[in-house]
Amino acid sequence: MRVPLALLVALLMVCGCAIQNNDPDPLWEKARAVRGTESQPELQPVKEPPEKTAQGKPAGKAEAQKPPGGAGGNQSQEYQREAAAKKAEAPQDNATDFSLEFKSRFRQEMLGYINEARKEAGVKALEYCLEADVVAEARAADMVKRRYFSHTPPEGPNFRGLLTDAGLLGKHFTGSGENILQTGSTDYARLCKQCHDHFMNSPGHRENVLDPRYSDMSIGVAKGHLDDPGSGATVVQIFLIRAAAQ
Repeated sequence: MRVPLALLVALLMVCGCAIQNNDPDPLWEKARAVRGTESQPELQPVKEPPEKTAQGKPAGKAEAQKPPGGAGGNQSQEYQREAAAKKAEAPQDNATDFSLEFKSRFRQEMLGYINEARKEAGVKALEYCLEADVVAEARAADMVKRRYFSHTPPEGPNFRGLLTDAGLLGKHFTGSGENILQTGSTDYARLCKQCHDHFMNSPGHRENVLDPRYSDMSIGVAKGHLDDPGSGATVVQIFLIRAAAQ
């Protein structure tokens, strides 16, 4: 039996990380955390194929079905009402455009999950740093655009360099950390909860989320990932240590 090359590479990478990491979550493709100046080993869980959607399927056959009852007006109207109700109940994939509204909801929801976890751990809640949003968003979009997954881009500064260029690191903040994640999941309605659960179940990510030294954070999210820029998502969490007041 021939084994696809992509699957063989993924399995080899999983085996290579098994000694230093917990068993990988099979729902996620790639994840990596960095804490301070120390990089955590990259996880390479078994890849889950993106979910199939109904988009692109030729329309016409389902719509061409005649309503029951022939030309009977009452039965036809009742059929139309039932069809409209079913359509309204169907899941709406309104988040796939990754609009500003969706990203804003995603940030608020994720910050809520993080601060709830920090509260349970007895750690002070994080403030949201709007000034660092441009860095988190740029990091997520850049990984999708240039098809890579790393804290250090092929060219250009990493997140610490971007924070320094933005006048944040070294002035308002004295330290930083980053969590990054890519997934092929298209369950966008539950994407934030799925990402948070993955971060909390990964030791390196969890350390960043619960690190008491961090005071602020920013979150970036972009549609697409390393293998498919049109599906799934890339998520970036940037954590910051605020400079002590003089």
